[in-house]
Amino acid sequence: MELMQKADASLQRRQLIFSRWVMVMSAFESELYRDPRQDLNRLWWQLIEKYQKISPPPGREGKADWAAKYHIGLAPVYYFSYLLGELFASSIEEALERSCGHRRFNTSETGRFLQEKLFAPGNRWSWGELVQNVTGEPLTSGAWLKEFC
Repeated sequence: MELMQKADASLQRRQLIFSRWVMVMSAFESELYRDPRQDLNRLWWQLIEKYQKISPPPGREGKADWAAKYHIGLAPVYYFSYLLGELFASSIEEALERSCGHRRFNTSETGRFLQEKLFAPGNRWSWGELVQNVTGEPLTSGAWLKEFC
């Protein structure tokens, strides 16, 4: 049980750190598109300081630290989508508990639930409609917050 508690604590810590990183990336991308001529390195470090509480190291003025992030230059994906996926995963686990009485993914009951609610609809519905079908409610941060905060 001690190992499971350590794993849960590690996952909680990683989720909270990741959520702060998503805020940096999402805010930066939005500002980059709004005004690409601004001092992007200054903006980058302002956002890191605001959301992650990390001060810039000395001597970073005039650099392009932001450009070292793969997703910004080569694979822009709207980083918040990753966090939406985490919110949905937590919501699925909560729905499993309501429907099946547990959060385990290794049971035939869970397989049937996911097949019927998540996979069978295919692409007939919008994202919001699919979330509602699987979880019984619109996507919110509630299940994620219960799980990780």
